[in-house]
Amino acid sequence: MFSSPRKPSGKTTALVLGIWILVSGATYALGPYFAVRDRAGALLEEQPRAVSEAREWLDAIGPEAREAYATFQWIDVGIAALTALAMFIALAFVLSRLTSWPGRRGRIVAATLPLFVFLAEVTENILLTTALARYPDPAESALAAVEMVTSVKLPVGFLTFAVAATGLIAVAAHALWQRRQAHKV
Repeated sequence: MFSSPRKPSGKTTALVLGIWILVSGATYALGPYFAVRDRAGALLEEQPRAVSEAREWLDAIGPEAREAYATFQWIDVGIAALTALAMFIALAFVLSRLTSWPGRRGRIVAATLPLFVFLAEVTENILLTTALARYPDPAESALAAVEMVTSVKLPVGFLTFAVAATGLIAVAAHALWQRRQAHKV
């Protein structure tokens, strides 16, 4: 009844990754990210902090940076969606070209990693927006949850990126090796 989804081509994968890099880079460069980061160092979602440290960080950045940080949370949802799409397509491209590893179930699990990271990112952004909206008395439960979500999101996100990047390198190296072997014959 249902046919299997088409595998992404190398051109589609390269296009999506290129768009992701350009849009993310432009958004970070032109948006409020650096204004907040220059004022406060690593953002709360970049470095998990205990509730007391998070409160101190929010106090230290000042009202303008807090407002910019709240704006960044909404922009970051769009970047997270684009990142999830790019990583999903990259993983689908790589995993569709691997014949035995990690098996069908492993490929399905690997392909869902970007969705997990996206959901964690959105949850984290909602919690941070809640804490910022309630400043100067941010909900301690929201700040505690941010620490927990960030502590899980970061390693899973890095794993997702590492698997996609390593897989893309392996697929490219294999394609080059095959091309070289074909020219020898």
